[in-house]
Amino acid sequence: MRFPERLLVEDERVVLHLHPHWKTLTPAVLVLLATVGVASYGIGALRYPSLQVLIALAAIAFIGWFSGRRVVRWLTTHVVFTSERIIVRVGLFKRHRWELPLADITDVAYASSILGRMLRCGTLVVRAGTEDGESGQLTLVDLPRARDVQTILYELMEEEEKRAAEEEDEEEFDDDIPDFGNFRPSSPVVKLDQPE
Repeated sequence: MRFPERLLVEDERVVLHLHPHWKTLTPAVLVLLATVGVASYGIGALRYPSLQVLIALAAIAFIGWFSGRRVVRWLTTHVVFTSERIIVRVGLFKRHRWELPLADITDVAYASSILGRMLRCGTLVVRAGTEDGESGQLTLVDLPRARDVQTILYELMEEEEKRAAEEEDEEEFDDDIPDFGNFRPSSPVVKLDQPE
């Protein structure tokens, strides 16, 4: 599923849009294969059509309950890195959304097991602190290319710092100009051809 662009603010751009790593679907696939195997054996071993239909319906219901909801959760989990924030959105019917502005991030840590490094996934821990003294952390488990994401996140943080510094410089410059209401002072005219 696509991430809805309407959730972005003006001049915000999506840099990375990720779902959890495909390895999170492994239990769903294993249960699907095992259930199909057991149900096929049961249907083939029984001679009563009503029991065969019952086994098939039970297998379909179990696959839908166990595997189907895990696939839907994977599809509806969005980890989005934009030019201004991190957005984590989970769920289809009951949605949860977490947002973390890049300006509040204080530290980014990466961890991965041997299997995770082989599959190119890991855990990214993003720590944040606000000017109010509040702090917290966002832990993204089984994130694909977590090491690369950490590098990209540092680059985004640097861009955000530069942008914030430029805005601060513009605000300081604007503060130097007196406010005359609707009156706009004309720009100074320098005539070079007249003697002093």
